[in-house]
Amino acid sequence: MDWTLEYDSTTQTLEAWGADQSATLSLQNQAVGTLTLHFPGMMDADTPFAYKGKVVLRLNEDIVFRGIALEPEREGEGNSEGITIQFVDAWWFLTQGTLTQTIYDKGQSAAARTGTLTSGSATVTVGSTTGLVVGMTVAGTGIPLDATISALGSGEFTLSVHATADGEQSLRFLTGTPSTLYAVFARLRLGSGVVRSTIAQTLSDIITACDVHHAGGVMQFGACHGDAFSLLPQPVDVQGTFETAMRTALGFAPDAIPVLNYATDPPTFDFYQRAAAEAQSVAFGDQQVMISQQIHERRDLLVSGVRIIYHRFLTDGTPATSIDSAGDSSGPGVIQVEMQLYAPTSPPRVVPAVVETQWLKTVPTIEDDTDWWFKNAELGVKTKDDITIDTGTPKIGLDPDAPENEGITGTDLDDVSGCDKRIVEGSIPAWLSDTAHLRYIRVGAFLNLTIWNDPDDEAKGKRKVKRRIILKFAATDLGTNLYENTVVAERVEGGTYDPENPPAGVAAAILAAQSVLQFQGSIQLTDDDCAVTFKPGQVLNVTGAEQEAWAAMDAQIQTVTHQIHLGTTVISFGPAEHLAPQDYLEIMRRLMRWKPALDLAARADDTTSGGGGDGAIHHPSTQVRFGITQADNVLEQKDVDSMGSIERVTVSGKEVWSDGTTTITVDCSGKVISIVGAESKQVLIDLDDLPASAVAKFRLQEFCEGGVTYTAYVLMTAPTVV
Repeated sequence: MDWTLEYDSTTQTLEAWGADQSATLSLQNQAVGTLTLHFPGMMDADTPFAYKGKVVLRLNEDIVFRGIALEPEREGEGNSEGITIQFVDAWWFLTQGTLTQTIYDKGQSAAARTGTLTSGSATVTVGSTTGLVVGMTVAGTGIPLDATISALGSGEFTLSVHATADGEQSLRFLTGTPSTLYAVFARLRLGSGVVRSTIAQTLSDIITACDVHHAGGVMQFGACHGDAFSLLPQPVDVQGTFETAMRTALGFAPDAIPVLNYATDPPTFDFYQRAAAEAQSVAFGDQQVMISQQIHERRDLLVSGVRIIYHRFLTDGTPATSIDSAGDSSGPGVIQVEMQLYAPTSPPRVVPAVVETQWLKTVPTIEDDTDWWFKNAELGVKTKDDITIDTGTPKIGLDPDAPENEGITGTDLDDVSGCDKRIVEGSIPAWLSDTAHLRYIRVGAFLNLTIWNDPDDEAKGKRKVKRRIILKFAATDLGTNLYENTVVAERVEGGTYDPENPPAGVAAAILAAQSVLQFQGSIQLTDDDCAVTFKPGQVLNVTGAEQEAWAAMDAQIQTVTHQIHLGTTVISFGPAEHLAPQDYLEIMRRLMRWKPALDLAARADDTTSGGGGDGAIHHPSTQVRFGITQADNVLEQKDVDSMGSIERVTVSGKEVWSDGTTTITVDCSGKVISIVGAESKQVLIDLDDLPASAVAKFRLQEFCEGGVTYTAYVLMTAPTVV
């Protein structure tokens, strides 16, 4: 019989891989299963197994282990050197990474809108897909739980599942964000709030989440065998690894053991309670098989009776005592437990409402009003009367350069969702996101402006300028107001809750569990090959012994260790260590007094239960980028002198001077291009006739005559030295 190891599509014996005779396979209940191989030789040698490389261990073609390689341990002492590599099974992944649960935050949602559904179809028609992104969760009538947007089209999107209703429906869109908390025994689902989970469903969720966390292909959920897995325990917030959550879930099925099925890829987790576990037998006295055994009857765990004393309170607050007993509670071997139950609450008191507020100041966007442009743009004009707006402008739409509008193109940029008010102060609160919107928009227009050289002295002339102005800013559809949101409504606390009553049947449940004789010990088997059919989670019986009770002891196997080359298997079995009476009490007490874990409802759909003294939930507000960004281009400019007799018009890179009689055109460098006289006479100046050092330009000259100073525009060249 051959042991082989497969790695990277190569299958060969352990010896062919270079391993010595010390190979060990150890499988444990609720712990990492390991395959340990030692490679003698130089401790600095290369190893054929990469970190996290997948391996499969087989015995005669049957898969008995599936795992990944960890980093090698290199050791050397004197002349002895070597490398040890440990391969770990899927439980190792449960110890790597923090379990998180998706929480839906309305502050990250797109606007609610009406969608047209067709039952059995994944296509949803909407008026606009603005703000929608692939991966968003969709909720509404006819939308299955956990449905998301898988693709976006023009005026429609595709669901990840088929709709279950027809016609127009109101839909909500939310983006999930991970939380470092996970509510065991509860699922937070958009549109339905808190959904209580059975132990089986919780185990499935944990395994699925772990597989997703590690990019898939490391584990999968199989099935649960036993009545306890259908229980609905109290939801509990767990903060820690996937392993922590797994142990918490299994605490409510205390005799349950997870079993890894290595034959599947990825390995499958199955869970068995003692009564549903597969039974394995070994024949006592078969010297070829059983070479040592230790079997102890745990009569010290047997009880003849259970007596629970509850210290409780009557409705009026008077202390009282109740006793729950089962079996012979007066003799030896009695478990006696005392438990303090809750007293009635304090007298009723009014707890005021918790209200959060948000101040928001906005100003209307009236893009076709010159007064709006005068107040919001930097134009350099004196009054709004110095502004005229070209016909056909302005135009308003989403700013394509804003990061918030990334991916929006075409006609979708025209949809500003009624956001016609510029945000001056404040933010958009998350609790208004269903009815309010935040958009980053731009407004563009062609403006004809009159700009005075001296606003206080119009006699000094003016300029006529035509400019294309673009303003960009944050806008909303909310008006100026102090908005309020009631986080927790006014309520009455205390005085309405009865004292905790003793749970019924606890003593009988403990007696039933503790009155069955438990067996504990270990058995070592040896043969040509290891007894790989024995696995943690099975129950063990020993037949052929004078102790007839061993044949039906159903002792749970906790650990199986194989010395591969020796053909030796050591099986450790015994009762679960977490079946103490106090644990049973706490478990049953939780089942009777079910309450949601902290703020589960609020985490699921942005509401709050308002009870339990958990306090208010304060929602974050969307951060707004304030201010106006302005961009403009000068399309045409006309200067008028103080006498109003000579105009200079700048257009297309040329200057045109005119006094109404003569027009002179000058290029961008100041060279004269042409002169047109009053009688349609035109004088063309050949620029090549002018020396480079004597460029003709208009110059402002001052001269004095009769004690009066005059200014004149004169076409002249620069003086030359003679």
